[in-house]
Amino acid sequence: MFNGTYALEASATSTYIVTFQQATLVSNDHVGNDWAIAVQVAGQSISEGNSVKVSSVSAKGSTV
Repeated sequence: MFNGTYALEASATSTYIVTFQQATLVSNDHVGNDWAIAVQVAGQSISEGNSVKVSSVSAKGSTV
C-alpha cells in the first residue's frame, strides 16, 4: 500500500517500428466468401508489408 506523494522525475522515450508482415486467412464460412483485413497501430492504419513508428514514454517516479 502506498501512502505519500508520487513525483515524476525524468522520463525516457522509446521508439519502436512495428511492421505488419503477413495475415493468414484461414477460414470464412460466410456467404460470398468476403474477406477484410484492417490493422491499426497507435491509431494509424497500415497495410501488409508496411511499417509505422511508435513512441512510448515511461516515467521514472519516486515518493516524496
